[in-house]
Amino acid sequence: MLFKIAFIVYFLFLNYVHLLKKNKRAFYNFQIMDTTNIKSLNDVKEKLKYRKEAYCLLLNKYKVNDVLKNKYVKFWLLNIYKFPSVLVYNDYKNLTEDRDGESILKDMYSYFEKKKKGETVHEKLADNYEDLNISLNNNIVENSEDDIFRLVPLNNYFNKVVKDLFKNEESICVDNTNNENKDKEFQSEHESQLNLNNTEINDDKKKNSIKRKRSIYEMDNDDEHNIYGLNDDKKYIDMENIYNKNKLEYAGELFNEIKKNDIKIKVVTLDFGYENMNTSEVLRQIFPSINEIIHKFEIVGHIAHLNFCNKLEDCKKIIAEVILDKNKSIKTVINKKDILNNVHRTFNIELLAGEKNYITELKENNIKIKVNYELMYWNSKLKKERDRIYSIVQNNSIIIDVFGGVGIFSLLLSSKSCLCFSNDINKHAYDYMNINIDINKKKNILTYNLDGRQFIEKMIDLDIFSIKNPDILTMHIDEQNKKNISMDIINSKDHALTAKKQKENKNNIYRKKKQLIISGNENNNPAHYEQDTANYTLNVDTNIQNEKCNVGNSSSDICSSTKEDQNKNTHDQESQFKIDINLSNYNDIHVLMNLPQLALDFLDAFKKIKKQKENNTIRNIFIHCYYFSNPESFYEHAEKSIMSHFKKLPQDMKVTEIRKVAPNKLMYAVEFNLKELLEE
Repeated sequence: MLFKIAFIVYFLFLNYVHLLKKNKRAFYNFQIMDTTNIKSLNDVKEKLKYRKEAYCLLLNKYKVNDVLKNKYVKFWLLNIYKFPSVLVYNDYKNLTEDRDGESILKDMYSYFEKKKKGETVHEKLADNYEDLNISLNNNIVENSEDDIFRLVPLNNYFNKVVKDLFKNEESICVDNTNNENKDKEFQSEHESQLNLNNTEINDDKKKNSIKRKRSIYEMDNDDEHNIYGLNDDKKYIDMENIYNKNKLEYAGELFNEIKKNDIKIKVVTLDFGYENMNTSEVLRQIFPSINEIIHKFEIVGHIAHLNFCNKLEDCKKIIAEVILDKNKSIKTVINKKDILNNVHRTFNIELLAGEKNYITELKENNIKIKVNYELMYWNSKLKKERDRIYSIVQNNSIIIDVFGGVGIFSLLLSSKSCLCFSNDINKHAYDYMNINIDINKKKNILTYNLDGRQFIEKMIDLDIFSIKNPDILTMHIDEQNKKNISMDIINSKDHALTAKKQKENKNNIYRKKKQLIISGNENNNPAHYEQDTANYTLNVDTNIQNEKCNVGNSSSDICSSTKEDQNKNTHDQESQFKIDINLSNYNDIHVLMNLPQLALDFLDAFKKIKKQKENNTIRNIFIHCYYFSNPESFYEHAEKSIMSHFKKLPQDMKVTEIRKVAPNKLMYAVEFNLKELLEE
């Protein structure tokens, strides 16, 4: 008995393994597909060519607009990506047949006339049509000039409604020859005016289809936000429900247009192919198991960034060429050859197609970003997280971005009158951070090129974490930060308003100078213009000291009373300028630590913040620390790290899932108020 049970279990196991292998082969069918015949983009275009027959409305060109403007008639129109909705009859004259057109018109008329009279619709049709109010002669072009006629192609739902409503025996079905393998429904999300993506006439294999579903591979980025993808979460448009609910009304509207504009019906042979498909549709046709070809690709300016695995080595060049050809804004297609495993978070780039140009520009939330994608880190997929942080941070906060990259967090938050300190260890990222500040005309961001721990210690030494009375931050800045900031702006509550006033003052000075030039009095009264210029610069001259050290009331003051102190500070003082920032204009501090691989290890640096003493109190210091973890222990991961550094946990700790990096690796953000861990 036990032997029989063991044998049955073994037999079932073998069958189960066989089914798994069988399903796997079907699922990964692209692996066994012969791609030897596809070596170039021209091969792709050749493979996708095919012909198809479709019913078309034949009408006078001056009546075309009446048909196209009818929102109900649009349901029946062929609407394929980049395929004309109206064709010139002369161009298709030799590909046009009269087959079934007159018969369909008779059937439509009979149906709607009998429905009006309340008679049974599907009774034998009358043989005499002399009493009809429309002309059933389908040869209207015989005695007319061909160039005044146009063809409007119809989709497969017109063929379906003919069978469902107007035919009592056989259905009218236009044959599709020599296209058995290519006759697959394809359309673009860009093509539909009614969000109704119509297809051609069904072939015999699809006659019994109950639902017509078209998968759209979501493009995750527009030109500004720069993420495109072939999304795994397919969106379906169910045309069948719309058809079943409205077919009678829509067909009636079409018939009214036919009667009104003396329209005829023809069968026309149409050519389709590569030009009538978008990127995802081309890839689905060439590689049927598209989900296994590529899941997503990221757009950064003119660069398309893909992640290919080794099994796609033979087809990645073709895929890159299709992406390059189909997306005119893309000039460069690259593949990431390895993971981000260095301190600068850069990776080895493989150029697949297009220009070898990795310096690009993009736009996010009206912020212009310039980036060298080869030399620094940028991730467009974090836009939603940046938007979330923007919604959390209040106006007049202090931002400390420890791993700032090209400065996107600070650039975004600076619009909320925040005082921003942005740092990155990568010198290239630091340089582009300053470039982006200049491009966006920001005047409230101080930048640094330090190791993350050194940057945190520098912020602690500045003592900006405490509230003092008076709350004035005195610090020295270098030449670059002198360019980055305006003292009028950072010492005001409303940065945008102050910047606007500065601009108005500058424009007023320009207008006055122009008037002086026009009047010829500029040379007669130069002091007046110089005084206006001085008024415009305001605190730039008075608060940012151009001397090489701390300047007193007299130009004869010296930096130090001893030669030793002078020698000690010579290097630091060479390029530094003293400023005073009124921190009473600012409230809470937000520390951003976007280095998921290591950020949690930097938390211990904040233990050096001075604890509460005398009249000084610690500000609210909100930490936003990013890290990687598996989904089973993400919360414990953050707790363990915080506990190891501070020996206790914050009372209010929040962990947010940011995005999925790998099947068992997710990116999270742990957020808490550091003040709770620093006060006794």
